[in-house]
Amino acid sequence: MRFFTLAVFVCTYLFGSDVDAMIKNIMYPKNTVDNSKIASLYDSFEKPPVVVDANTTPPPPPKFHLQAILDGNALINDKWLKIGDRVNGYKISHIGEKTVIIDNAKEHKTLHIFKVGK
Repeated sequence: MRFFTLAVFVCTYLFGSDVDAMIKNIMYPKNTVDNSKIASLYDSFEKPPVVVDANTTPPPPPKFHLQAILDGNALINDKWLKIGDRVNGYKISHIGEKTVIIDNAKEHKTLHIFKVGK
């Protein structure tokens, strides 16, 4: 018990001024940002509103070019894809011998392979 009391006394003697300074820092008010500045900050997780101008034309729908089908994979727009992969916001749901079916929340499309000259 004497050792503990001696250790507390020595720590208080050696570090007492640091503890007093820490307590003073806690007690005094800090320079903070006021609420009006916080409210004006941009939230990086919030998407900015999209402004639609009546004079602008909507973007064209995505184009799909089915080039080949081989072993259950399809070459669409120069990329080899399989069932479940996505291309331009559409998910590939079926790959047949001559067609590929792609879907999104609004549309269902069937892509066909066309022979050259026909």
